[in-house]
Formats: sequence, C-alpha cells, structure tokens
Amino acid sequence: MIFFDIDGTLLDHDRAEELAAVAFYREYSQVIQLAEIDFVSRWKEVSEYYYNRFLEQKLSFQEQRRERVREILLRQVNDEEADVAFGSYVDAYKQNWSAYDDVNLCLQQLIANGHSLGVISNGDLLQQKEKLKQVELEH
Repeated sequence: MIFFDIDGTLLDHDRAEELAAVAFYREYSQVIQLAEIDFVSRWKEVSEYYYNRFLEQKLSFQEQRRERVREILLRQVNDEEADVAFGSYVDAYKQNWSAYDDVNLCLQQLIANGHSLGVISNGDLLQQKEKLKQVELEH
C-alpha cells in the first residue's frame, strides 16, 4: 500500500492558506497593524505555533483557532467573536482548496498498476475528509 499525506502532497495547502490569509487581512485590515505582505508571513508563523500546540495536545482544535485570532488581531475577543473571525478565514480557505495538477494522473497510474492507495494526516479528521471530497479524491 502506498500512503500519501494530504496537505502539501495531494492538496495545495500553502496556496489555499495564503489566499485565505489575504482574504482575512482584507476583512480585518482596519485593526491589523501590518502591511498585507507582512501579514501573510505573520499569519503563517502564528498558525504554525498554535497548530503545533494542538498537535502537542495542549490546546483543542477549536482553542488553537481562537488563539490564532486573538494573537493576529492583537486584542482579547470572546470565544464567539474569535469563532466568527476564524470562520471567515475557513470559508476563504475552503474556497481555495485544490489538488496539485499532477495528482489525479499519478493516482490513476498507480491504481492501474495494481497499487493500493491510502492517505495519512495529522490534520482534523472531519476537515481532511471534507478536503478529499471537495477535490474529488475521497475514493
């Protein structure tokens, strides 16, 4: 069996994340103290830090999202406000999910040659399943 990671191997996570961060920036630019180009780098740094805290089981999946928003906006917001703000990012992130151009052909050739395929991920199970379905790779 051949296993593939989802983000960064099958799905272009970096592109989706960057485009979603730009959309978030544009929505909240009145309270963000950075230029757009600097914001995207900052978003990635903050995301990596809090996602790793989730992987270390120091924060829940939802808590790491809320903490990202609080740090990015440089202010205390309640859980509901953080959820709404992060929801706008997630909406843009989902709109930009796409498989890499060569993925379908690669997988088809492997299947045609008799290989069994699977996926692995350290991401949230429900979100990862949703990604695979949206980019038509759930099979």
